[in-house]
Amino acid sequence: MNIQGQVKPFKSSQSTDEYKYEIKKSIFLAESKMVLTTEEADDFVQSIRDKHPKATHHVYAYSIIHGGLKQKADDDGEPSGTSAMPILKAIELNGLQNIVIVVTRYFGGIKLGAGGLSRAYMAAATGVIEEFGIREFKEYQDLDIYLDYESYDIFLNYVKNAKIDLIDSEFLENVKVTISIKLEDVEKIQGEILNLTAGKALIEKKGIKLK
Repeated sequence: MNIQGQVKPFKSSQSTDEYKYEIKKSIFLAESKMVLTTEEADDFVQSIRDKHPKATHHVYAYSIIHGGLKQKADDDGEPSGTSAMPILKAIELNGLQNIVIVVTRYFGGIKLGAGGLSRAYMAAATGVIEEFGIREFKEYQDLDIYLDYESYDIFLNYVKNAKIDLIDSEFLENVKVTISIKLEDVEKIQGEILNLTAGKALIEKKGIKLK
């Protein structure tokens, strides 16, 4: 599924480790990932299952907006409505999109009751979001730009004033610079660079990425 060039800015969260929540000897381990497709979400859930094969439950929820809103909440054997829906609610309350959260539970032998389960799963999901933070994702495209040395200083001044990310520079027969810009600004900035260099610059588009 190729969705490059179709991604509107969105807020999501991605963990780099597990968030641990413990209550009455039950341990809840939450992890989150930014995803763009249901396939990516399913793969992440499976990776958590493989990571914790002896866990009692792997409860998860995701919300993905491309091609129409797709949401799923799976209780994975917990009483219906007590676990996955609180995770989905945590996603919605934080205004997140394109995210999957998995909460892995190791049962400690003491039942929490329906209300206790809901609070525990909500706490774990909210905790992983707060621990690793929320960020806005946008599509960016890198451009390779080939300049003569005469144009280089003018170009550098333009990049600085426009607050464009300069990724790399190579100084050979000509200068090759790589910049990263929002996808929505590519055509505008290409035109400005060509005007700035009197049409001398050679511009090559590279891949689109989220950041």
